[in-house]
Amino acid sequence: MKPWTAKAAFTREGARLLVVDADDHDLLKARIARPPCHPRALLTLLEGVAEWSGSRLSCVLSADADAFPLRDGDPLGGDLLIDGSALVRVEYAVPHVAGSRIGGLGDFARVRALEPWGMP
Repeated sequence: MKPWTAKAAFTREGARLLVVDADDHDLLKARIARPPCHPRALLTLLEGVAEWSGSRLSCVLSADADAFPLRDGDPLGGDLLIDGSALVRVEYAVPHVAGSRIGGLGDFARVRALEPWGMP
């Protein structure tokens, strides 16, 4: 089975998560109304998707500057900076907007457009 890819974008209002297969077909779309209450919530969610897929999941994360309060100069406020795990490989992206692709659960174009910017 070809590996899946996840992309998540966080804003002040919450998060949008998109999971696609190797052929860029949408597999899972979620809109979550607020940031996670537990620091491992995001990693646990992504690990569950990886277990479902049967292979390691690559994930690109992005957060608006006002999505989380800044702590210790950390642009994601310490809440989303995760190193990944044996099941999840995490990269970070600078948020940007692109054209929309499909409907349903709102506009996921911003999430779909996330590209890693080189942080390990």
